[in-house]
Amino acid sequence: MGNLALGAKINGTNLSSTLNLTINPGPAYQLSFMTQPSDGVSSVALGNQPSIQIQDKAGNPVTSGANASATITLTGNSGITSVSHNSVSAITGIASFVNFAPTSAGTGTLTASARVRKSKGLPS
Repeated sequence: MGNLALGAKINGTNLSSTLNLTINPGPAYQLSFMTQPSDGVSSVALGNQPSIQIQDKAGNPVTSGANASATITLTGNSGITSVSHNSVSAITGIASFVNFAPTSAGTGTLTASARVRKSKGLPS
């Protein structure tokens, strides 16, 4: 809920009014890392676990409705693969990983992907 102030001038007299509006986020469109994972040691859970947010096209969080529920999977390359806990369900648009750990030493990039329940949603 937000406020929108409307103003006008009629015959030199200022008039104004305030209107309450509810603006909801659009459908799920993208994923964003809210918490960046930290560097770590092979086969040990990262000290800073990643969390992923489901967002609409404008970057607003999608926190309710079918688009706020998804299974988020993290995949890596060049040695960043997960022993366990590489897939979690988003709750109110946020997927928080616990015990995410790489299996071998290496440098790489983590990629988040999701499947939402609706046919319209995150690009796959």
